[in-house]
Amino acid sequence: MNKFLTFVTLVFLCLLLSAFEIKIPLTYEQDIAPIIRDNCLTCHIGSDPDGGFTLDTYEKVKYEITNGHLLKRINDRKNPMPQGGLMKKNFRKKIAKWAEQGFPRSDILKENIKKETIIIRAELNPVALEDGFDIFEKLQGHWTGKLNIMGAKYEWFAYDFQPVSDAHLFGIYEGGTMGNIMTSFFVGQINGQKVILARNGGILKNTYRMSYFILDEVKRTGEKTYYRFSDAIGGRDIMWMELEFSKKEMHFKSYTSRFGLNGRPKLHMDFQGKNRYKKDKKIYKNFPSKEVEIDLGEGWPTPEWGSTYNEITSASYIFQSEEKDWDALALKANDPMPREKLKGLSRLKVFLDEHNSNNKNTIIYLSEKSLTDKNGQLLTEYKYLKNELTESILHFPEVKFPQNSFTFDHLHPGKYFLTAVVDRDENQFATEGDMASESFFLEVLPGKETVIQVGW
Repeated sequence: MNKFLTFVTLVFLCLLLSAFEIKIPLTYEQDIAPIIRDNCLTCHIGSDPDGGFTLDTYEKVKYEITNGHLLKRINDRKNPMPQGGLMKKNFRKKIAKWAEQGFPRSDILKENIKKETIIIRAELNPVALEDGFDIFEKLQGHWTGKLNIMGAKYEWFAYDFQPVSDAHLFGIYEGGTMGNIMTSFFVGQINGQKVILARNGGILKNTYRMSYFILDEVKRTGEKTYYRFSDAIGGRDIMWMELEFSKKEMHFKSYTSRFGLNGRPKLHMDFQGKNRYKKDKKIYKNFPSKEVEIDLGEGWPTPEWGSTYNEITSASYIFQSEEKDWDALALKANDPMPREKLKGLSRLKVFLDEHNSNNKNTIIYLSEKSLTDKNGQLLTEYKYLKNELTESILHFPEVKFPQNSFTFDHLHPGKYFLTAVVDRDENQFATEGDMASESFFLEVLPGKETVIQVGW
């Protein structure tokens, strides 16, 4: 009898709780904003959003659902949003249900429930420093090849990995107005153990993100060597990067699950390239060194993900803001390695004179060789830059009109040729018919800021 009453009571409580949950609507602040932030704000934020619309506020998300095609696009397998593939089914259902419920903004009961932040750590087994240390020698250099990122394919891309200290190899893609992405590899220390770490991130649109990885697998097969770096908190179940080298060729891939929200990690980036050359070790003569670049003590500082996230699954440090001050954003995100600690990097600020090609974007090239003749004419073959000149390009940020300046915030010190090209045909590359400034030589000194003006 008592068992029967207990069973009936439990059934009644479950039904009561289910009914109670149904009455609590989904809200933007607690349920929808995190989904939008993790799946949409890489592209739809800032002054120049993809598609011409932003999704960074309640009002804008509501507008795009009621007056746009947001619900259709997030369920369109042939033309999905995000472009890398459909978000999880339950996320799409939540957004649709929220719209059906009349777009509730917040719920007092939910807001008053304070959740303790939990860090979900994977069991990681770092590779011994000596077993993976040769990655520094293999990776150093100027790489060019093909890139596939989130479904977008580029026939030519460049990575320039050069040391910024005796124990830190650094590379960055400067995207221009849209932002940038960097990847670097260095020696760290955790709980007294020296390990090889990596960091990847930057500022895209209005989001600062920096993720950290730890080398946890090395495989050698014949002429091939494989290295895997897994998320330094969540492990391979959250995201990882892998690099495979064979002679002067590299295959570099990354996999992400959007911090565990999208199930198992899926391919995010795929780069295949060749090492064109290595620069002389004139600045860091002891590179690569086994000295510690960063000592993390007993472990990683807790990332600041905001009140809507009670589970931290990744060594990723994130902050959204209109400002572009790297050190300020790193501090707010609790990033353990802000730019100010990278003493070997330099800054180059470029101001562009007005030109007569209205509403056209400008590409700023930094290269090992001059891209123009003395008259400012691009050196081309079959309408495109000569191949040996293309392979010498190190950075190529696109500055969108009417922006008239750009700062290389994370630049390797050294000697460059700078060429500004107005992209008249809007093909995002220097070709015959584009308007170019005459390539000129400059030297950027370690830890210094250089300011220049470019005319036409």
